[in-house]
Amino acid sequence: MRALTVEAGTLVVTKVDDPRPLSNQALVRVTATSLNRGECTSLVRLPFGTTPGWDVAGIVERAAEDGSGPSVGIRVCGLVRTGGWAELVSVPTNCLSPIPDGVSDIQAAALPVAALTAWRAMQMFGFLLDRRVLITGAAGGVGRIAIQLAAISGAVVTAVTSSHERAVGLVELGAKHVVRDPAEAAGRFDLVLESVAGPSLSSGLTALQPDGTLVWYGRSSRTASVLPPDWFATHAQARIIPLLVFNEVDSRRLGTYDLAHLLNLVSSGRLDPHVRVTAPWGQANKIVEDLLGRRITGKAVLQFIN
Repeated sequence: MRALTVEAGTLVVTKVDDPRPLSNQALVRVTATSLNRGECTSLVRLPFGTTPGWDVAGIVERAAEDGSGPSVGIRVCGLVRTGGWAELVSVPTNCLSPIPDGVSDIQAAALPVAALTAWRAMQMFGFLLDRRVLITGAAGGVGRIAIQLAAISGAVVTAVTSSHERAVGLVELGAKHVVRDPAEAAGRFDLVLESVAGPSLSSGLTALQPDGTLVWYGRSSRTASVLPPDWFATHAQARIIPLLVFNEVDSRRLGTYDLAHLLNLVSSGRLDPHVRVTAPWGQANKIVEDLLGRRITGKAVLQFIN
């Protein structure tokens, strides 16, 4: 089969061996895959010949031998720790969900990592009706989905993004307020979703209610964070929760259930994955460059077209 593999930090299309699924894995022929900032920043560190990729959408070519998961011919989306940027991928069935009618493969491919991260972050807090939620990195793939999920739940959302250009459309998604820095946000927040780190994390901690929750799932700034002075003295009841979506799916084994719920929200028109760029997989390097250069808001999806 063909796959995108890493050579000196650059992606090239190469011929590789077909995957050999384990008994609890389905073999999926990939039609679309989305790019996440985390996997793009790691390309320069990956060994030669590695096939990256977390999110996949496609068609089941071989069902899991243990009888779990969808049958042959079913459209599905799911997530893997590596290997998603290929024509064929072995996907654990607990990380795989059928795609309902009315949801395209492109929309579905944008969901797994970004939407599951936003969804699980909300669950870590609990009931959100009338709660004040601050979301940093709000113009990115996770941020735009998080705004919608928080608004659906009845939260009052403040979105943080770095520029006026990247802020376009955030109010329409459900943000009540849009600011350029957490320090500009008025009042205290029950829940802070933090993906930038550095000074953003420090400001987010300051903006947190004394008994609030901060869920930390990214560090796109790549800079160190400093705790505000005496923060623990004033926030003894607060929680700081690191979130790694793969660990959450592995430990809770609810990837299929959660993905199905998110796909149904898309099918009903209540959630927009916000795919802003689609391109054939031969343009992967350009899309990675644009994503890292913050020239893309929302999600970017590669289509695997023969």
